Amino acid sequence: MMNSRANRGDFDENFGDGGRVQLRDEAGVALEVERVLILPSGSILCAAYSSASATIYLAKLDPNGNLDSRFGVAGLAKFKLSDQFPGMKSARPFDLKFNEVGQHIVMGFRAVASNGTLLPGLAKFKAEGVLDSSFGTQGVTCFNYLELLQGSDSSLPSSSSSPTEELELSGALVTLDDGSVMLASSQPYEDLYNYAVLAKVAPDGSLDKGFHQVGFLLLRRNGRHLMRIESLVQQESKFLLAATTQVSEEGGWFLQRLDAEGNVDVSFGNNGYYDQQPKVKKSILFRRDLSQIFLIGTSANLASQHLFLVTQRRGADGQFDPLYGDQGWTGVLEGNGDIKVFGAQLYNPGSTIVVAAGKFNSQGIGDAVIGTVEQGMGWQGSFGKEGLVVLTGKNIVHSLAIQSDRNIVIAASNAGSPATHEIFRLIG
Repeated sequence: MMNSRANRGDFDENFGDGGRVQLRDEAGVALEVERVLILPSGSILCAAYSSASATIYLAKLDPNGNLDSRFGVAGLAKFKLSDQFPGMKSARPFDLKFNEVGQHIVMGFRAVASNGTLLPGLAKFKAEGVLDSSFGTQGVTCFNYLELLQGSDSSLPSSSSSPTEELELSGALVTLDDGSVMLASSQPYEDLYNYAVLAKVAPDGSLDKGFHQVGFLLLRRNGRHLMRIESLVQQESKFLLAATTQVSEEGGWFLQRLDAEGNVDVSFGNNGYYDQQPKVKKSILFRRDLSQIFLIGTSANLASQHLFLVTQRRGADGQFDPLYGDQGWTGVLEGNGDIKVFGAQLYNPGSTIVVAAGKFNSQGIGDAVIGTVEQGMGWQGSFGKEGLVVLTGKNIVHSLAIQSDRNIVIAASNAGSPATHEIFRLIG
């Protein structure tokens, strides 16, 4: 039962064990939680990773943060990628989705091959917490797009020949009603360079060859390969993504909408693209009931500074919104320093944007912050301290999700250290 004296933005001490959940493996070693997802039933799915054993875990909690012993084995399901694909060193989750039609769970992960090459992959679980053996290889599949293209385009190398384990592999996925998955990811082939790829994966885990003949598309704009995809949203039969042609976050960000066949949809924005604020586009949120899209990101300048949080609202087809204008709404976090957006969600039914961000000084030291922004533009003063809650002792928010009662479930850590990974809940 919630404390009747609690205020919005307070830590909920009735969640988990005294307000915290720290997932552990069978040996009691702390797991690194990368994604949390609220199921229609209210239960919480958690995609996690063990650095100690190079094993991926999927956990299921009840709405109050207790392990659901009916799921998997004592609340946990797991796999080690090298069991399905010998030679793979490790795998770490980057997205998690539940398919309501098929009642199954899909996890996106980045794999590290023995030579250091980063590859995207998917795992499919049944609702009860076991891998679906009809999918891929014993429930898991992994893709090396450049290797598949070898010989068809001499300008593309087959894979990386140098270690790239420290290079971030961004990505996102969307599950379709027929059981297919749209997988947006990036595949490095040289240090600090990526190809951004959109693939369609069939229900059996193979690439759908009906999508661009090979099942995937190397994304380009004006002849230049895209390097990163940060967000992917389904709009009926179309797909809206936030991407960049740059390695850094200083510029080059835009929205692009593709049709079901992967062609640029010229009915969106300016011939299929949107380039205005925010300069760095981290999250796309789609409010279907009002046909609106929200963009959450930061400003950027030539000094490589990101001093302002920026939210923008457009029509579903990129139309101008007079309330937000061309510049959108700009806010600041307390103190000086760069802002990094980790993620964002809409409250149900979507009147408020919840943002997970961090504020860092020039040495990279800082704290993570959860903020709530009214859609009419402005911090929501009734939440925390003037709309903000500082997560003292945490500087990375790996994921956040909103429960039906508006409470906010957060997975966070301090610099990614396994022992500091925790899940907690703020009263919304």
